[in-house]
Amino acid sequence: MPITSFPGGSNYGWFQVASPGGPQFGVVSQLHLARPTIAAQLNQMFANGQRRLRIPLLFWRGRTPNGGTLDLVGGQFAPQEWQNLADLLALIKASGFEWVELGFFPEGPGDALHNWTAWDEAAFQAHWNLVANVRQLAVASGLPFFLDLMNEGIPDGSGGQALFGELSKRLWINYTASFWPGQTCQDASISLDPDPARIAQMDATFSGNWPAVLEAHIYGAAAAPGWGSAYSTFVGIHQCLAGTPGAGLPWMINECFYNDRVTAIELARGMQDTGQPVLCRIQYPMTPGQDNVIPLDDSNYRVEGL
Repeated sequence: MPITSFPGGSNYGWFQVASPGGPQFGVVSQLHLARPTIAAQLNQMFANGQRRLRIPLLFWRGRTPNGGTLDLVGGQFAPQEWQNLADLLALIKASGFEWVELGFFPEGPGDALHNWTAWDEAAFQAHWNLVANVRQLAVASGLPFFLDLMNEGIPDGSGGQALFGELSKRLWINYTASFWPGQTCQDASISLDPDPARIAQMDATFSGNWPAVLEAHIYGAAAAPGWGSAYSTFVGIHQCLAGTPGAGLPWMINECFYNDRVTAIELARGMQDTGQPVLCRIQYPMTPGQDNVIPLDDSNYRVEGL
């Protein structure tokens, strides 16, 4: 019996597992070269019961195409990559999937967490324009969608993450003012890599204007001491949100280990013990042993109602 509100699915970023340092096989960057393979995998995922997808969009302004990271040009991807994204959304819809999330993963000069030493207004504007244009593409697709404006974009409050935190905050301010003025944002969030320090920064990141849904990534190995399992991480997030505007908001768990029975059992127990509503679970194509896979199966989650 399902305990989440909607059937889950997978992050779908690659159609072939790459060797370290070798060529990449991104579903967006190479759809025009591998459409039959990608279509077959989508059909198999759907046949196995998956209904929701998350597409990671890794981008780097000026990056030479490498099969994975997308080149950002004028607020869109390079022309072939942009067409591929539109075609991928159409293919996902035609395959029967009910919903898609598009997650933004800035790399290189746009990666404020690792590569900024000062505010970069041009990089911010490029990221923001990409968000606005991707949203327009998603609306045109007719597929119900959700946006993660910055993958794991809640900062920890330290001085070393101040620029990173400001980038996430400004993206949220722009997005809500542009698309949800005076309303609660229904179609976007900023995902959380959970620990108490980051949860304490959520109200500042959302400028007191929280979304309708929170997105947490739970692998059972969070940074906070004592949060060593999926269950303790789930309960820890729930406890840290108590007394904040996020208390009682539904979650999506949009990253967790691939088809892992232990994680499934612990997440289900966390939901039952806390009463926390979870809309859906979307696995990441990586095993607890850190092996990358093609996410064709999620049966160990579905048997637990996730």
